[in-house]
Amino acid sequence: MRWLLPLAAILALAFGASVVDRNPIPLRVLHQQEPDGHNQAGGQEPESKDHKNAAKLPTSNPPLLSATQTNPSANPDASQNPQDETKWTDKVQAYMAVAIAGFTLVLAIVSGVQLSHIGATARAAMQANKLTRDIFVSTERPWVKVDIVVGGPLTYDVNGANITLTYRLTNVGSSPATNVWVHCKVVAPAPGVEMFKVEEHQMEVCNRVKTYTWLSPGYVIFPEDTIETTISVILMHPEIKRITQYVPFIMPTVVGCVDYGFVFETGRHQTGFIVDVRRTDRPRPEAIAKKRSPSSIWPDEGDISAADLSLSRSFVSGFQAD
Repeated sequence: MRWLLPLAAILALAFGASVVDRNPIPLRVLHQQEPDGHNQAGGQEPESKDHKNAAKLPTSNPPLLSATQTNPSANPDASQNPQDETKWTDKVQAYMAVAIAGFTLVLAIVSGVQLSHIGATARAAMQANKLTRDIFVSTERPWVKVDIVVGGPLTYDVNGANITLTYRLTNVGSSPATNVWVHCKVVAPAPGVEMFKVEEHQMEVCNRVKTYTWLSPGYVIFPEDTIETTISVILMHPEIKRITQYVPFIMPTVVGCVDYGFVFETGRHQTGFIVDVRRTDRPRPEAIAKKRSPSSIWPDEGDISAADLSLSRSFVSGFQAD
């Protein structure tokens, strides 16, 4: 960018020169007046009588004359017209004004180019800074992994079917995870009767947590540490009654996410999950007698021990992390 200013000066001078009047300032040839009494040939006229007589008359002292008055050749510009000198001065001032205007114009263009270059440099620096931060966050942030196991028997009460699961939370990242908590609920479809989009139920739970204006209370998990928490969810009795109007069994699914924060960044991060709750395939006299599927959960058979329960990841994608 250093070469732009000299270039601006050259362009300004060229611009000023291009508008200069092409007619040069006329040079006036100043002729010295010949003294009185001399003709063009340089001869001397004869003196007349009147002239001679006039020479004899007494005269008063003539006024003093300046050197320029007595000798016009001593100041050649004295014979120049003052109006011509004024016009020449005005032209010089006009030329200088045009040159200054041209230089200012070119300087403004150069300044605009410099500002554009500075803006592009600033944007590139901001993008590089964002990329560096993103790399830092992705490599140094916590990542909470969740493993889910059966935490207790399936029992019925006046509220409905109680399902208890144990969540093993492990921080596989590089920094502590804060405010770690599990948010979940249980849902169940009526197979063959209604469209059941289990992922929509999961999104409902997780998105509701993101709308909280505060971080939920929870655990702090340091890198490579694991904690366990046991949570019970209830499939409400009215929902069981609705489903069993169409089919005599239920197929519960637990959906939700692990919500947590960072120590060096605001906002929430989540690890989602969807697990199906079923009975084991162990043969049971009741199922054999009634020709029922051993893996289905039949509410009229009552409580189910933890050993007879099994969990499996849903075939619908639900395990994700952000």
